[in-house]
Amino acid sequence: MRERVVKYLTYYVALVAVLLVVRFATRGSEEELQNLTQQSETLVTQSSELRREISKLESPARVREWAVQNKMRPFSTASMTTAPLEPLQTVPEPTVITEKLKVETKWR
Repeated sequence: MRERVVKYLTYYVALVAVLLVVRFATRGSEEELQNLTQQSETLVTQSSELRREISKLESPARVREWAVQNKMRPFSTASMTTAPLEPLQTVPEPTVITEKLKVETKWR
């Protein structure tokens, strides 16, 4: 019985030592994690602001205004011209398969 207690006590002391070493090794991680979280929040805020700005710049009214400034005309007021179209090439008719599908099953 005493050997069993000594064995488990040794395991307990070893586990405590490992946990202390891990805690000592990661003591600066909490501050770094807070800094990274704050940076992430800042980047998310910047991303949403940029998305709003992009949506304003790409709106149909903004695009129309840009087109007018660059002397473009709406399609409805453009001059319409037609060109002769070449006839479509005839597509050959598909060949008809006269053979029926044959399936053989071999049991092994």
